[in-house]
Amino acid sequence: MQKTTGEYRHVLQSVSLLGSVQVVSIFLGLVRNKCIAVLLGPAGMGLLSLYNGVIKFFADTTTMGVPVSGVRKLTAEENVLADMHRHRMAEHVAVIRCWSLLAAVVGMLVCMASAPWVASVVFEGNHCADLLLLSICVGLTAVSGGEMAILKGFRRLHSLAKVSVWQALWVLLLTTPIIYIYRERAIVASLLLASLLQCLLAFRHSLPLCPWTFPFRFSYLRQGVGMVRLGMGLVLAGIMGSGMELLLRSFLGEGSLQDLGYYNAGYMLTVTYGSMVFAALEYDFFPRLSATCACGKRPRINACVSRQVEMSLLFIAPMVAVLLACLPLLLPLLFSGRFMPVVGMLQFSLPSLLFRSVSLPTAYLTLAKDDARSYLLTEMVYDIGMLGLLWGGYRLGGVTGMGVFFLVVSAFYALFLQGYMFHKYRFVLSSYAIRIFSVHFTLLLIELGVVRLMDGWMYVVGCAGLVTANVMFTWRQLQRMGFGQQTKGQKE
Repeated sequence: MQKTTGEYRHVLQSVSLLGSVQVVSIFLGLVRNKCIAVLLGPAGMGLLSLYNGVIKFFADTTTMGVPVSGVRKLTAEENVLADMHRHRMAEHVAVIRCWSLLAAVVGMLVCMASAPWVASVVFEGNHCADLLLLSICVGLTAVSGGEMAILKGFRRLHSLAKVSVWQALWVLLLTTPIIYIYRERAIVASLLLASLLQCLLAFRHSLPLCPWTFPFRFSYLRQGVGMVRLGMGLVLAGIMGSGMELLLRSFLGEGSLQDLGYYNAGYMLTVTYGSMVFAALEYDFFPRLSATCACGKRPRINACVSRQVEMSLLFIAPMVAVLLACLPLLLPLLFSGRFMPVVGMLQFSLPSLLFRSVSLPTAYLTLAKDDARSYLLTEMVYDIGMLGLLWGGYRLGGVTGMGVFFLVVSAFYALFLQGYMFHKYRFVLSSYAIRIFSVHFTLLLIELGVVRLMDGWMYVVGCAGLVTANVMFTWRQLQRMGFGQQTKGQKE
């Protein structure tokens, strides 16, 4: 029981730490976006968005998935080798750095070679020189991604948290004055500065773990082939996801640019809200699951995934309950009163975060087991279902219909993953996780009925009661996991 409580406590601490960091980073990002919007206006914001999109596209397609697959290589090796072979860890770090440098060079060259074509297609022949400079951002992103993978592989959660917060703070403090002075002419410079800051902060925390040695050797390239094979699966899945989003947004744009704006606001709020909890999956859970999978013991793997699902559900459900109740107040504050039609979409899309609390930890099994083919298959099913059902929902019920079918596709994907993971790996979610999900989802469905059908004092009383029920149930489960007992013992 003590070991189980310790494992729950580790999950709780990682979700709390990284979730808090995500909140701070999101807040600083909102402040920066507000400053940029005031200083540059809609046209400047649009240009900044396009530049960021170009950097992300070339970085995602040329890093070969090293920032993710490198984490698995380190954690699996660390678990298998033990302390007497720690020198092998330094060799694996060198492999990651070798492939990161190669990805940086390839990314820069591809971006530079594509700059004239991208300028003619996206920018109508302008900004070619800016795109050439942005190739430096692509290279720095690849290098910093490798260093962040090293921190994740060594499970330095506090270092990862510091990098995230300090990057958001320094980018706000250093780029805002530059943009204030030079306006649109400083956009490229601000992006270069932000990429350089991220790279320097990552090195600041990774070099004490593994000092820098010249990493480019052909032997390291050979050792990293398996790592890159998994990484290429991630790249292909990312391209599919980006293509799905692009098609969906183009369909919506042809129908109504206003509806596209509503969808963007609703999707952004749902994803941003969920990232407060799901940030722990990439930084802590994936390295831990990779190390567990290296042991090959099915009960331990099932327990590792189930406990992450349980803790994610206990965190996300009360937050969704509060947001559902406060949507009419929050939307005008976050956006403006013109975005009130998004309320209907969000009322249905927010409960889908419970299904994502189940599906996301489960989906990491394919990566932890180095099964790129299964990862591609499951992502393809999700992308096709998302594109078809959301477009159908929009045709049937507008923006609110998209929220309904967002919930439907999230439920379908979670059920599909459970069946596929049982067939492939004999994974079974714990009955306790299923019980937590059932109670919270039932409460949220009742609250959904309240916010859709009631108003006035009945709305307030109903939502207050259901939010309280969600919080009380979460607290009771945390006590059952041993948190309340330990606190009491410490006080005595």
